[in-house]
Amino acid sequence: MNTETPPRNTLQSLLRQLDQFEYHGLKITDLHKLRGTLGGVVYDQTGEIYPDGQEEGGAWENVAEHCLAAMLVTDVLGEALELSGDERKDLNLAAWLHDSGKKTERMWQRTIEGWSQEPEKPDQTTAEEPQPSASEILRQNRLLEEESAAQKIIGLETLNLPSQEPQPPKPVNRLEAKKKALKAQEKMEEAENSIDAGFSPKVSKIMKATIPPLKEGHGNNLAEKIMWFADACLTGTEIKPIRQRFDDLENDPKNGPRNRKFSDSFKDRYEGKNLYDLQRELGNRYLKEFSQRIGIEPEKFYSWLQGKVDERLASEQLPLM
Repeated sequence: MNTETPPRNTLQSLLRQLDQFEYHGLKITDLHKLRGTLGGVVYDQTGEIYPDGQEEGGAWENVAEHCLAAMLVTDVLGEALELSGDERKDLNLAAWLHDSGKKTERMWQRTIEGWSQEPEKPDQTTAEEPQPSASEILRQNRLLEEESAAQKIIGLETLNLPSQEPQPPKPVNRLEAKKKALKAQEKMEEAENSIDAGFSPKVSKIMKATIPPLKEGHGNNLAEKIMWFADACLTGTEIKPIRQRFDDLENDPKNGPRNRKFSDSFKDRYEGKNLYDLQRELGNRYLKEFSQRIGIEPEKFYSWLQGKVDERLASEQLPLM
């Protein structure tokens, strides 16, 4: 199967058009900013950059394009599999938002893998800090984006530092990093379900379909199956057969060992099976189910899907919102 990465100018045009849509009084592009990654922002809630951000800052710039590509896939599959209009709207919004919390997922993966080499220290109980509302998180992220933009304009990455001398990296305590990751994940989930963020329980549930699934999959929930499949078949904005995608992750020259270690960390959960093996099995199962429902041969499914997405890109057709 030949796959192509969608032209960036077309994706950027569609992203700009998304500004016209609102969800419970907030632009859906602002909902993406609320979760902190639309402009490549990799800040935690204290305003500091995660170690991931310092090391891999460029990786966050394409999150919005990936989410848009996923939304195009869910729109195609939702229509072909005959979801109702309201179901498609919920599914497409979930696809738009599904990876906008990628900074938390990435930090959590690094924490699991033990990216910090600092020895663990005894836990120290601290008083719980008041948690900001979703609207306040959005306001803080906007301020951080404005500050970052200002620093780039005047060329002073060390704007708030007392000198221009290189600053040594802060030591990272693994236990503290784990606690921070858990708190960030809780805060993200609270924001997803909060009234002023505007997420419905249905949208939030579909968004979570992309996280490591149960061994049995997603039951009879077709929207969740589509959401999982759309994310699993995308490398960035490129559609790939799911088996190939996870083969590529395992064999990646740079990140293969790290990816395999992360996948193997799920063996206890899946009775000796690693995460990527389970994903490949689910991908094959859903591929057969979708193909049968749509009425096409499984071996032609990805080419059919690519063609339908290409049609939407060529006409700059926005997903149903």
